[in-house]
Amino acid sequence: EEATNRTDVDGDGWVTEAELWHMGCRFLGLRGNATSATVFRAIDLSSTGQVAALDVGLALGSVSLGGFRSLAQSVFTAGAEAFLTFDLSGDGLLQMDEFLSLSAQLAIGRANAELLFQELATRSPDAVHQDVFLLAVNGLAQFRKLVRESYADVRSALLDFDTVQPWTEVSLEEFAAWCTRLQLPSSLVPELFEALDVRQEGKLLRLHFEMLLSGQLTARGLSQLLTSAFGFLQTAFEKADGEGDGNGVVDLPELARLATPLGVSSAN
Repeated sequence: EEATNRTDVDGDGWVTEAELWHMGCRFLGLRGNATSATVFRAIDLSSTGQVAALDVGLALGSVSLGGFRSLAQSVFTAGAEAFLTFDLSGDGLLQMDEFLSLSAQLAIGRANAELLFQELATRSPDAVHQDVFLLAVNGLAQFRKLVRESYADVRSALLDFDTVQPWTEVSLEEFAAWCTRLQLPSSLVPELFEALDVRQEGKLLRLHFEMLLSGQLTARGLSQLLTSAFGFLQTAFEKADGEGDGNGVVDLPELARLATPLGVSSAN
């Protein structure tokens, strides 16, 4: 109800993109209009340019980890910025009170935030570890970082992931088993697997691990990271351009500012 009242500025029962932009900038601290435009397109299913205020209120209600990621990416320049801003003790952990403060900044209610905390506190019931937080916010980019920190080459990675026949094919179950060993949130496992398995073959092959372990990404690899972190390439484009000059074109500095926090070098 509060979200509905704040968004429907003129009180006519309908919300326009301008009203959603107003709410996003004033109450969520979103930078520019890129995020509000993306959100509005997602809920304006009939493409009429206005959405019933009640539907907006429902859309802005409780969020899953996917919604948490979208909000964090919208409000902060990078996932690391979100974490470091609220890790007041600097111990690489977010305690419950710190996580609740972060969630309040994202306009997430306390009860919803407590459930998200429980989902992310996989190694300790009292704290969220930084790498787990970044996995939730950056998606595949952080998973790539974890794999690169664990293995020196593709062969050693495959030997560790691929535990049952047929060999050189990693199933979702094998992938999930590896994630469990690292105590990663189980709810993120299917999404990460799908982000890698772009052809929807139901298995990961050597080429997937080559992408994860390579120091240089191809355009397709970059696309996978951006889609995982931002949901859609259009959203990534709008974030890059919106935090730059907003001229409808993404130049190299803008792309580097977007991709560097995802582990992609400026040279790459």
